Amino acid sequence: MKPETDFFKAYYSRQKDYFVEENIFSAENYWTEVLKPSNIKDHHFIEIEERLKCTLPEAFKNLYKAHYSVNLYDIMVTVGYVFAIPGSFGTVLKLSDIEKMREIDDYDINAISLIGNPEGANLKYLKQYLFEENLISYPKLLEQGLIPFGIVNHEWHICLDTKQDKVNPPIVLYSISFATESKEATSTKNWFSNFSSFINCLTDYLETGNTENFDKIDPDNNYKIIYNFWDL
Repeated sequence: MKPETDFFKAYYSRQKDYFVEENIFSAENYWTEVLKPSNIKDHHFIEIEERLKCTLPEAFKNLYKAHYSVNLYDIMVTVGYVFAIPGSFGTVLKLSDIEKMREIDDYDINAISLIGNPEGANLKYLKQYLFEENLISYPKLLEQGLIPFGIVNHEWHICLDTKQDKVNPPIVLYSISFATESKEATSTKNWFSNFSSFINCLTDYLETGNTENFDKIDPDNNYKIIYNFWDL
């Protein structure tokens, strides 16, 4: 399978019990529903790329071109559909146990939310996140060549850093708290080397519940930056 399909398969494998137990999908049609092929093509990104004045990485676009997303949590109410990856890296949490998860402190520490694209949305939520949510609140994000596509614990925007590399940009974190205090908000170290490495690491984490393979997948990763961001 392709890396983006591996990610979808790993993500929805963790959610299957919940969707089936809640009768959202049947066990028989589950994979047909959650792995629906997306109709997103390159031309759907033209408006976004023109406004950003750059070409988005192929690996990034491939995630949206592979399959539609199905929302499980309404974590980001103003944005809408997201991939919600709960818990801090290294902590195994069962996605099927919704109420229990909401009571676990770690759920709110390093939960990762990535903007998805449900059927019929045509990248609506990605556009909203880029040009309505962040451009209004944090105009310097896009001015600095940072393209946000998700968030960690409602504190750090997950961004493609096109300043460093326009073809295969690394992933950096951008602190909302620091930005509102007019401090340097961009992490001084890259979180992951590029989008492909980021997605591959998330896929491995979803499959194994730990980060032991991160250094093999992306030798230059600094995923622990979320624990000591304030010291950088």
